[in-house]
Amino acid sequence: MVDPRITKAQLIIEQATDEPLTARDIAQQVGLSEFHFNRLFHFETGSTAAAYIRVHRLQLAAIRLDCLGESLEQIAKLVGYDSHSAFTRAFTAHFGVSPLRYRRGHRANLKQAVGNWEVAVNDKRPVRIMMQPEIRFIRRRYLGPYSRFPQHWQHFVNSLPEALIEQKPLFIGFVYDIPTVTEPEKIRYDCGVVDQDGLLASKLKDFEYSSGLVAGTTKAGTHAVIEHRGPYSLIGETYSILMHHWIMSQRRYTFTDDPGIEIYHDPTVQTENPEALRVKIFAPLKSRHSI
Repeated sequence: MVDPRITKAQLIIEQATDEPLTARDIAQQVGLSEFHFNRLFHFETGSTAAAYIRVHRLQLAAIRLDCLGESLEQIAKLVGYDSHSAFTRAFTAHFGVSPLRYRRGHRANLKQAVGNWEVAVNDKRPVRIMMQPEIRFIRRRYLGPYSRFPQHWQHFVNSLPEALIEQKPLFIGFVYDIPTVTEPEKIRYDCGVVDQDGLLASKLKDFEYSSGLVAGTTKAGTHAVIEHRGPYSLIGETYSILMHHWIMSQRRYTFTDDPGIEIYHDPTVQTENPEALRVKIFAPLKSRHSI
């Protein structure tokens, strides 16, 4: 498992998408010297912190180009670039195509796929807007394609004490990437458990399985909420309702760059009856006027 300090550093990067952020800033927050932090970060991730920051923000930009109707100037600002030209150069260097061409190409693909998404939309599942209080949790980072998510959850659940499982806690997953943007082996997903009274975090250092676990708190705020019903392999259709249909009808809200949240009573997605799976998806929102 990745050193917990590096996992924490990744979370710091992922929570500060539009702010100036340096390796020195992050090193101080995780209790390491800048030299030691840089060496450890590269050893654990194969990347420098600066490269991780850049790639994470450019992937967020690509998702916004895919799913939202914001201008290139707005997206550049949202991911921390001072100018449209600097953003275009960085995006083109990473993806091999300009932001404008990337968006046009995606919209062409969207037209071809829209039939499948219309099937999902016609099931009339409601999307609710609600205020969600903060949620305390502990979580572990996993990497790999969506097809590997059942194995992620199985590994995570098996690592928890039986006493905790017997309490039937709520499980929480964090979604960062989409496969059209991120290479399958680099897709990030965090498996977690809700820590309602904060006791798990206080005992984290005593757990034998503590390597790679990080305690945290979600941001309170406005969320779009939809329930996925059925096999996890079809959850992409539920996300499509949010990301390619519902959000485009919203004049007041757009998505933030925070990860999507999945809440499970039972995270085991390989069940005898996959149709019985229920997952609540929470997508953080912000006012369009704040862009």
